[in-house]
Amino acid sequence: MKAVYKLPWEYKSLTYQSWQPEDAWSALVDDEHYLLPLARELFWKNHQENILSEIRQWAANGWEPDDEVGPSSIEVCKSQETDARVSLIDLFFWILTLGVGLFIHLLLGTPRRYVVYRPVVFRIQMRRPSPEIIPIASAPTDAHGNLSGSEQTPEPSVQARTAETIAPR
Repeated sequence: MKAVYKLPWEYKSLTYQSWQPEDAWSALVDDEHYLLPLARELFWKNHQENILSEIRQWAANGWEPDDEVGPSSIEVCKSQETDARVSLIDLFFWILTLGVGLFIHLLLGTPRRYVVYRPVVFRIQMRRPSPEIIPIASAPTDAHGNLSGSEQTPEPSVQARTAETIAPR
């Protein structure tokens, strides 16, 4: 019988909050089911290089992502804004409708309502092997002292799943 040891993990959160004031995504409709993934995808595309650079810095110190790296890790805030100004598109619409659009606009007087998404934080859980080793049990060994059978299942690594995402381009 040979002692089996478990390598414990040390965990920390990696956060990225270097968003620009102009980082916002807006729409005229309020359908969060479709809009939220689109907004996250836009923020991811605009900041992907910076985020992956931060992850590579952590990886150089032995850390690996324990969560999925991508747009779904971006937290956003949602707000609604109202715009009652007359825009160029309004003038174009009034000309195309021969003034009927202007009449409807004056009659109803309803301003446009926008849903605006802004990024708050990109957050993932990172892990690395802890320096301490914890004995968990004794396991049967073969004639050469190697663990036998199903006891040799290594803990899955997230690094393999995210290697394509983190790899420099």
